[in-house]
Amino acid sequence: MLRLLHPVHVADARAVSRCLDEARALLRPPHPALAPVIDAGQLPDGRVFLVSEEATALSFPERWAEPTVDALVALTEELAPALDALHARGITHGHLDAEALLVEPSRLAGTGFGLFQPEGAGDWTGAREPGRRLDLLLLGRTLLQLLGEGGGRLRAVLERSASDEDAAAFPSAIALARSMRVAFDADPMGETRHVPGPRPPTPLTPEESVPRAVGPYRIVGKLGAGAMGRVFCAERDGRKVALKLLRKEHLRSRTLLDRFFREARAVNRIQHPHIVEVVEVGEERSAEGLESAYCVMELLEGKTLGALFREQALGVERTVEIVAQVCEALEAAHAVGVVHRDVKPDNIFVGQRRGKDWVKLLDFGIAKLLPGGPDAPRVPGTVIGTPNYMAPEQASGAPVDARTDLYALGVVLHELLAGRRPRDRPQNEPFPSHTPAGEAIPPPLAELVARCLQTDPAHRPESAKGLGESLRATTRLSSNGARPVTALRPGRRAS
Repeated sequence: MLRLLHPVHVADARAVSRCLDEARALLRPPHPALAPVIDAGQLPDGRVFLVSEEATALSFPERWAEPTVDALVALTEELAPALDALHARGITHGHLDAEALLVEPSRLAGTGFGLFQPEGAGDWTGAREPGRRLDLLLLGRTLLQLLGEGGGRLRAVLERSASDEDAAAFPSAIALARSMRVAFDADPMGETRHVPGPRPPTPLTPEESVPRAVGPYRIVGKLGAGAMGRVFCAERDGRKVALKLLRKEHLRSRTLLDRFFREARAVNRIQHPHIVEVVEVGEERSAEGLESAYCVMELLEGKTLGALFREQALGVERTVEIVAQVCEALEAAHAVGVVHRDVKPDNIFVGQRRGKDWVKLLDFGIAKLLPGGPDAPRVPGTVIGTPNYMAPEQASGAPVDARTDLYALGVVLHELLAGRRPRDRPQNEPFPSHTPAGEAIPPPLAELVARCLQTDPAHRPESAKGLGESLRATTRLSSNGARPVTALRPGRRAS
């Protein structure tokens, strides 16, 4: 597996040096369950590369998309000693998400582009091993996301690990794993919460896995896959559409079926030009029961914001216009009582209309439908979403409302402008004056990002509409103002 440091970081000589130092430290990892760095270096154009063994991530959709509770506990027990060995060497992983948890065999991956000691982490850990504390918090939040709904006593353990209160921290990853095992063994419903059986088998060949037709739609080709289902390009009466097909192993779960169709209900409830259009939802049944469940959406041309950002720096004005259009979509959703709960770059699609960026907000599959519209009280929910973009109240399972989405949008803005996501206490983190490419960030724009990232929802912007208007005002834009960004060699700064 070859990984390249994002081009926006190449101008930061200190970041490049840290990446190479950590890569050298992992050429001989201190534990066999740590995926080693096979090779590392710097290309002539300044890009840093890492080469590691290829493995299957826990979030890889075709292999182990829905781990059982006992499997999560067992995996944590296998990987905890490796994480503690990493901390003993003074290395912080820094981005423990589902993609860092490898299976078959169990390994911990993703190190190499992290930092030995995250800056500012000592502010909220009392200067007591902030690197270890950061990793345990991220691991707890990732496991909570993978746990899904329910969890009983195990959920309480993971919520303690995911808490930003230093007094609640576990002393080590092994201690966290032991507590998870005790909670699971003591829960009489632990082994029956999920359908028992072996892990899903290796995926079938493409010819077997891609159906010829679903309902009245002819399948043209595969577009992608996720934990809930696969997405195909399909055709009916000459019109091409995107068809999301729920995975067969989920058809017997009423909860997952409800979550799948919730997306269609949420989108149809909103109907906005910056939200992907849902054409139809349907089911196929036989004498044996439900055979398939599908959702048909408009077929989009372009790229996700995440893919676009990984390819190039976007510039301040283009970033502001893209996010302002997302604000328009969120305002429409919030007006009818829909909280998205998973706003992130990979759920923001950027196409073109009349030569300008045109944004579509995707994936309302985990949206929260609030009773009574935008003025309804905040309601509690399970911890579902992407940990790196979760507002504090969402990560803890506390009530969510429209301002939960604005926090996630603040993380997106921070990532696009600063070249990285904010750290765990973003409201106390100084915002850079320039992008990694050297473009100046207007101070009012930095202040807006800081407001979005406030821990207390009451201190965030009041509405998505107000945020969008304020964003455009910071750059005096009413339309897309994209500008090309020249690639920089390490140590150089744009003029």
